[in-house]
Amino acid sequence: MGDPDRTLWVAASRVAKLFAFAAMAARLRMLAHDSPVVGLMVQRDVLFSETAMLERELAIVRGQRRRKPAKQRAHFLPEE
Repeated sequence: MGDPDRTLWVAASRVAKLFAFAAMAARLRMLAHDSPVVGLMVQRDVLFSETAMLERELAIVRGQRRRKPAKQRAHFLPEE
């Protein structure tokens, strides 16, 4: 058997993918619902999820940028 830590991460990744697919399937079922209230709830949920993902991506990028030495960081003008 391989590295136990790697095996654990692979298993955790597969479980996370399973939950993501289940959530996507539930959203698709709700989008097909006839009720306008359910449709609005789905739209709100999608926007909330997208916002959370963008915030996470931004936190990762900022963390990567902070770890770089100051001389290696990109410098932008205020107009940019």
